[in-house]
Amino acid sequence: MKNADIHKDMLIRVAEGLGEELLPKFVFVGGCTTALLVTDEFTREQVKSPKISLLSTYFQNDVSYFLK
Repeated sequence: MKNADIHKDMLIRVAEGLGEELLPKFVFVGGCTTALLVTDEFTREQVKSPKISLLSTYFQNDVSYFLK
């Protein structure tokens, strides 16, 4: 299986795990998403990321939560 396919499968599994209620409150970032944006096949296969990074949009209007 190609790296890009592994990354896509990982993203799908996490998205399904979050479910319909939580998924809209998160955004996927980092190396795992890079392969989705690269169009050159060789370069896409050079992207290797063993993790998925998520950012929550839940606190977008109240950053004071993170400053405590």
